[in-house]
Amino acid sequence: MGPQNWSISEMAAYFGMCRKTVSKRLEMANVQSVGKRRGYDVYPSDVVGPVLFNAANGNSLKPIEQMTPRERNEWYRSENEKLTLLEREKKLVPVEDVRRELHQVVSTVNQQLETLPDQLERNCQLSSEALSQVQVVTDGIRQSLYDRIK
Repeated sequence: MGPQNWSISEMAAYFGMCRKTVSKRLEMANVQSVGKRRGYDVYPSDVVGPVLFNAANGNSLKPIEQMTPRERNEWYRSENEKLTLLEREKKLVPVEDVRRELHQVVSTVNQQLETLPDQLERNCQLSSEALSQVQVVTDGIRQSLYDRIK
């Protein structure tokens, strides 16, 4: 059985894409219709799939230097819209929010490490040698935290 011939509407529905996107990608890849069905152009599925998915994966994207001004503008606009969507869906967090949260977490951990030897002395009656070792370990943990975030 050979490849099926699909209309643009069928491809858009099957792949979950906009008809305009399918049309544009077929046009950009210079895919020719192999006939008509009910007055609409149809395209071979074995050609259409790779064209649509290579474009979707960015494999057909030209380097920015080779884009026309219009293509470059459309690309930048789409990237900005993608960033806006990611931020709205909370999949992209502003750097200041990350810094603020990280600061709160590290401050809390540091505060707990600072009081750990006193708590162990009071609640566990550890010897001074054991407390000295705890202090060395907590100082090492605090230093490694500092080294990781600086």
